[in-house]
Formats: sequence, structure tokens, C-alpha cells
Amino acid sequence: MGLECWALWGGNCKELEPQLLSLVKKYQGKVTFVSVAVSVNESPERVQKYITKYGFTHHVLFDAEGAATDAYAVPATSYVVVVDRVGKIVYTGLGGDQNLEAAVVKGL
Repeated sequence: MGLECWALWGGNCKELEPQLLSLVKKYQGKVTFVSVAVSVNESPERVQKYITKYGFTHHVLFDAEGAATDAYAVPATSYVVVVDRVGKIVYTGLGGDQNLEAAVVKGL
């Protein structure tokens, strides 16, 4: 599973977005991708409009109370966690210039 803590206003998130959306298509049926929209300066409605406009096809959750960001001790948006099939975290990264495909391959 690939999990990204994400925000509409995050520059690093925007930088990662094309790479993430490409991997969602490439690994469809093999990897579950989840983007967790942080609730800072966001609303579920704005997030829904954005994911519809930009054609997100993977799971996008709205973290209204910060549960996911707390659970993974997320330091900032564009934080990525990759978990393998047995539940072991095999990658964490932060920023817009991550090699997400290499991280996903570690989790396969």
C-alpha cells in the first residue's frame, strides 16, 4: 500500500502528483494507493472538486481530525509511507522529488 499525506495547497504534493497518478494506473490491481487529505485550510467539498477535476482514481480520504497524520507521525504534507503485504513499513519519504516507483517496488 502506498499512502500519501496530501494537501491541495502543497507545492511538494503538486510536484508528486503526476508521478503518483501514473503509478496508480501502472500498478492498478497490484497496489492500493491512498491519499489522505489533511484538513488544514481544506474542506471535504474542495477536496472532492479537486480529485474530480484532476481525475484521481485511487482512494482519497479526508482526515478531519488528524487521525492518520497522528498515527504515522506525519511531519508535513507530501509525506509518503509504503507498506508491504505483511504490514511492514518499507519506505517513508518527504518532499516533491521522491522516487515513488522505487518505493512501490520495495513494497511488492
